[in-house]
Amino acid sequence: MELAHSPYWAGLVPESRPVLDEHGQATGKYNRPGVKMGPDGLPVTCGEGVATYTEWVTIQGNLAARSTDKPRATGRGRGHRQRTALPPLILRCPHCGGPARNSGVVLTCRTRVDQGPAACVGFTTASARLEAAVEVLWINHVRSLPPGSATVQAIGRRWLGFMNPEQTAQRDKLRSALQQAGERRTQLDDRYYLKGMPERAYERLAEALELQITTLTAQLSACPAKTTWRRWATVRRWRSCGRPRTLTGAAPFSRPPWAT
Repeated sequence: MELAHSPYWAGLVPESRPVLDEHGQATGKYNRPGVKMGPDGLPVTCGEGVATYTEWVTIQGNLAARSTDKPRATGRGRGHRQRTALPPLILRCPHCGGPARNSGVVLTCRTRVDQGPAACVGFTTASARLEAAVEVLWINHVRSLPPGSATVQAIGRRWLGFMNPEQTAQRDKLRSALQQAGERRTQLDDRYYLKGMPERAYERLAEALELQITTLTAQLSACPAKTTWRRWATVRRWRSCGRPRTLTGAAPFSRPPWAT
């Protein structure tokens, strides 16, 4: 598990920062907040990794989705079960309007369970039945939308991103490098205006950062867009798309109209 989290797995060099005490002395411990960035604003590589950068980013996303946020004490997150049913809060009791309670197999009225039949008559329905009804409502809603709607475009961008992950990862890498370069420029300005950094050193570093930001911006602009809207189909082909495979973790459509 530690190897899967390590940037070395993708041939990248992790950034190591020493942990200092209240007196500014090194404690012998190190933090690794991320990947070390080079002068060009891109991650520093140490060779060919076992996994590509795209595969490593995908692995990090899958591992992060399987655990909670890391606490400061241990630095490790707790795992959690994958959601297998719709959240009960989206369903309301038809009698009292209160939230539902999910027991894993059936959904019941929370007011009836907590306060008894005097408060609400209550209801009981199978979770699978509710999920099937919501699935039909969602499919009918999406099929009724025109191809140029924001919802359809968002689904198309995500699908085309899955079809070309290398290009998506390259754009994300350039965007992250550009953001970090902007943060370094802000820190440099603070050191010069607030902490009295020498003017000659400031001008030299500011010029290098400005050149780096300009280069990254040009590379990001030259990177092809993630979507090609010419591949979109007609309204009839859009409305004839297939059903979703599962509730969680599956592609929105088994055979989207722009994949043909």
